[in-house]
Amino acid sequence: MRNERNVVVDDLMVFRWTGWFGLAGVIFLAIEIPLWILPGAPPLINNAVAHAQYLADIRVIVLTRVLLDILMYMSPRVFFAGFRHLVVKTLSTNGLGHSPSGLAWSGGRSPWLLMD
Repeated sequence: MRNERNVVVDDLMVFRWTGWFGLAGVIFLAIEIPLWILPGAPPLINNAVAHAQYLADIRVIVLTRVLLDILMYMSPRVFFAGFRHLVVKTLSTNGLGHSPSGLAWSGGRSPWLLMD
């Protein structure tokens, strides 16, 4: 299919983007896990001055975790959209098409497979 800029979007491009975004989601998760461990244990909440100082010290780490969360939650959306395209394309080449029995055969109870 062609879009407005005459760029060809073929199945191979969709599959590549699917793989890259799936890999990116795993990498973002692997980067984020140590950021939860690095700051250490916070001081007790009843020591307000020490707790406020702790929060001020880890502000950059917290904002980095938020950014990685946003990227980590966006990556599976693109991955599952591409995965759905892969499943529908495979079903149509095997003669199952968009039939309900073909979708049920491939685990079509998932919401991203049923939307079409």
